[in-house]
Amino acid sequence: MIRRKQLWWLVALACACGGNEEAAPTPETPGTATPTAPAAPEPIVPQVCTGDEHTCVLKPTGEVLCAGRNLDGQLGDGTGQTRWAWTPVVGISDAKSLACGMSHTCVLRRSGEVSCWGRNEHGQLGAGNTDVTHTPVAVAGLSGVAQIDAGAGYTCARLAAGTVSCWGEGGNGRLGNGSNDDKMAPTPVAGLADVAEISLGRAHACARKNDGSVHCWGANSSWQLGQGEENRRDSTAPVAIAGVTATGIGAGGNHSCAITAAGLSCWGQNDAGQIGNGEGGSQVYAKTPAVATGVTGATAVALGARRTCAIVANGEVKCWGYNNYTAELLGVGSREGNVLAPTAVQGMTGAARMDTGDDHACAFNAAGALHCWGAAGHGRLGNGSPARLAAASAVVPNIAGLTGTASVMPTFEAAEGELTLQPGLAIGSNEVCGIKADGRVFCFGENNGGRLGIGSTRANASDSQTHVVGISDAVQVATGLGRSCALRRNGTVACWGQLGGDVEVSHPIPMEGFTGVKSIAVGGSAGGMILCAVLGDGTVSCAGENHGGQLGRGTRGNYESAPAAVTGLTDIAQVRVGVDATCARQTSGKVFCWGSGSRGQLGNGATQASPSPVEVTGISDATDLGGGSYNYCAARRGGAVSCWGSNEDGQIANGKAGRENDASTPSAIRAVRGVSRMGDTTDSMCVTLANGEGRCWGANDFGQTGSGDAETDDVMAPVTYKRDDVAVTALGNIVHMGCGWNFCCAMHAEGGVSCAGSTPIGGSGGFLGISNRRSATPIAAPGLVFATAAPEAAAAAE
Repeated sequence: MIRRKQLWWLVALACACGGNEEAAPTPETPGTATPTAPAAPEPIVPQVCTGDEHTCVLKPTGEVLCAGRNLDGQLGDGTGQTRWAWTPVVGISDAKSLACGMSHTCVLRRSGEVSCWGRNEHGQLGAGNTDVTHTPVAVAGLSGVAQIDAGAGYTCARLAAGTVSCWGEGGNGRLGNGSNDDKMAPTPVAGLADVAEISLGRAHACARKNDGSVHCWGANSSWQLGQGEENRRDSTAPVAIAGVTATGIGAGGNHSCAITAAGLSCWGQNDAGQIGNGEGGSQVYAKTPAVATGVTGATAVALGARRTCAIVANGEVKCWGYNNYTAELLGVGSREGNVLAPTAVQGMTGAARMDTGDDHACAFNAAGALHCWGAAGHGRLGNGSPARLAAASAVVPNIAGLTGTASVMPTFEAAEGELTLQPGLAIGSNEVCGIKADGRVFCFGENNGGRLGIGSTRANASDSQTHVVGISDAVQVATGLGRSCALRRNGTVACWGQLGGDVEVSHPIPMEGFTGVKSIAVGGSAGGMILCAVLGDGTVSCAGENHGGQLGRGTRGNYESAPAAVTGLTDIAQVRVGVDATCARQTSGKVFCWGSGSRGQLGNGATQASPSPVEVTGISDATDLGGGSYNYCAARRGGAVSCWGSNEDGQIANGKAGRENDASTPSAIRAVRGVSRMGDTTDSMCVTLANGEGRCWGANDFGQTGSGDAETDDVMAPVTYKRDDVAVTALGNIVHMGCGWNFCCAMHAEGGVSCAGSTPIGGSGGFLGISNRRSATPIAAPGLVFATAAPEAAAAAE
């Protein structure tokens, strides 16, 4: 990935290649010429590359298999679903080397051409565009390549002629072409010739020339360019590293290393001890090359964000730097947070090639076994387990025998059915979803975990034309914490995002077992989904997290992927799912809840959990349910509202705030009358009134209640969601509202949307939403119109 010296000159590992003996001369026939035998193909050496959270391996056959996180298609298997087992890259059987960036991957093919796949927001795939691809695409205009490497959002190739070309993100000058601009096609690095090796770091790169000199360019905030005390400036062109004559190089997060005759020298950031000179700590740097102690006979060096590893004599591997205390990410037998001296990796001998990510590392031995150690989350080690490895372990016993099952991208042809559109907004923690008039689902906001369903983790603005992949017959969309689901016209369900049970996917996949559904609700924690459906017979069926009895089966247990009926519930009209509890409304107006009651969210006067439905106290006339997070509200006949659950930010609107004021029974929200519809809620609450206005209360740290007040953190009485802005006024009356973590939005009569707070309108989320467009009064979401009625109803109205 962003940090390795690939031993491209190594002799091939032992394999049944044949052709090692010289053939005996063939007698010539007089008068005929002896035909020239075609040159034997260059043997392929097994290789491994490690991305941020994925790993790829190259077989001696030229095939490539990958495992791990795949939300941006970095595994190249044709999907955006994370894989816990090795899966083949589509269409690659002639690779001779490979490189992993943070979330993209590239291969050098026998032809000397390069193909890449995965994340592409800066053009790092070199295809002349910024489209994410789940399968390999050719790098435009590039041939005669001898070596490739990939970094954070950019890629470089060393040509056989000794020059270097780079493409992708240009920030900090990392492309080395004299500018900071992104490039979607290969661009020569300025002034570099006679190059023998390249290595890419997070935002800087280095090259070794045939004379052993080392030249680096790009970011230099941590002195990773090694220019000394007085020069901490980024460089858009290569600069020479004084006093270093190298046989191998590596570039990491913010440090660099070179193998020299004397051992190993490193420079740059040293906060975790990644320089290997026994020092470390905040604001500690090696501003010029420093010797890593105890490293002799190094044949390869691999760098992560804050770690360094080297293959030394006899194939031993030594690592040092960031170790994350008890996680033992370096595999060296230490539980120290940082390991300041090069230390042998346990269980690893005979290493021939290796690479390291930020938290995991892998190495091939001479027999073709792949050993890995460190973090295993998201399936990155291909062994089906999330358990980290504190010592090197053989995750692939023999690379020649490794096979994988080809992945299949789900398709959703528009289905016939009787269900009709249920218009409205579905609002998650940092995203908003709705249904367009043509049945497509559109989501905007931040996209961590693939929650927008667009086949990548790229943020989506309200005026984007990128829709949820493949769905064209949606009648309802529901959103929870990091995931969303669509109910299709035929009563089946498809979901995307963080689905729990080790399933995460950036595009819709069908939810097996959910059929005959008439409405859905989605919730759960960050680690696992709860999906509940009201069926045509008035019962409720749920699947997902169940440690607190959230599935209503009368028992607590582990994640349940198969749906099953909620115990004893019939005649249900609506269901709402929060983080750890669920509530359902009967057609009679009664409400029942189950799951955790720690915040009073069951509404029965208790704070104990119940794995079976309990009746909410005093509610027998509910006409609509709102909720999410740790709160629920019921609109009642006559237009009043009652809420229960958490009151940490004044959600109960009784003049108090704080956990000690949680409400375990429904509390009437005073000063709110004429309520027509409820919506999704978090720590902020909004309702729609029959007269087309909105009222909001609760958390207001970002001005999300929309009243123009950005100073009051907790609004403990309903305030008017303003429509004073000309663009918002033009959208018409409010027909539905809901709130995310730090924003609230309204859908208006003609399908337009407005939002207040730290709004996701521009697509970016950032830390605590601070990179979003913020406003304490509602602003219109440009370029967006959701359907407000089913097409047949709209036609009848006309």
